[in-house]
Amino acid sequence: MTTDLSVTDSDDFDAPATKSFVRYEIANLRTTMVAGFGALREELFAQLGSSREEMKAGDEALRLEVRAVDSALRQEIQAVESALRLEIQAVGGALRQEIQAVDSALRLEIQAVESALRLEIRDLRLEMANMQKSLLKWFVASQAATITVIATLVASLRA
Repeated sequence: MTTDLSVTDSDDFDAPATKSFVRYEIANLRTTMVAGFGALREELFAQLGSSREEMKAGDEALRLEVRAVDSALRQEIQAVESALRLEIQAVGGALRQEIQAVDSALRLEIQAVESALRLEIRDLRLEMANMQKSLLKWFVASQAATITVIATLVASLRA
């Protein structure tokens, strides 16, 4: 038994679609969109995970850098203090005030460096939060667009 597959005059692409065809197309669209959103969601979570890991690594690197700077500055302070103490013993009590001034300045410098690094870490965290918010807004907007398309298709079926 053979089937005639030739195009006839009754094939009209401008004719209204049947409800079953529209349902079929909506089901295909829904399947495609669900898969697409699933992939986007996985990609978002992967990016968030990698961003968190980068942030943790960055935080740890900054902490290590602060500790290294702090340690180096403390060693430098100790070296300066030792040298100045020998000088104080030789020269007398007049240099004692200068030592305290240098010590205070170095401590303020350490505090300024630590404060600047804390601000940098805070700014990085705020930037990551803003990125996450913008990704979430994009995702919600795409969901709203999808719902609008489906509502339009459903409304066209009723018309």
